[in-house]
Amino acid sequence: MTVKRELARTICGMYHSPAQALDAEAVFNRIFSQKDIPDDITTIVIGNDTLALLVKLLTDHGLVSSNGEGRRLISQGAVRVNDEKVSDIAFQLDRGKEYIIKVGKRRFVKFICEN
Repeated sequence: MTVKRELARTICGMYHSPAQALDAEAVFNRIFSQKDIPDDITTIVIGNDTLALLVKLLTDHGLVSSNGEGRRLISQGAVRVNDEKVSDIAFQLDRGKEYIIKVGKRRFVKFICEN
């Protein structure tokens, strides 16, 4: 792992500056090692007329390719809502709240549900 990190710093430093390579490593550590949320996640506002069923939202907004994949990921525990695993494929988002959804390790989105 140490050698991989050093290699990544070297390659990033060749194409960018060494300081930017260190910044990129810090962001990587924060998101993947410490399991934090990225700063630049997509925010989607869900209107009143939209069904707030989690599987449908994941499919409609491109986080999964199909409803079947969404149900499979939810049942396997690969979907987190506000940093809590969701295992119910019929999970719905409540109106008037904000949710940060994480699908797998790298897909994040923030849903804002209007009243």
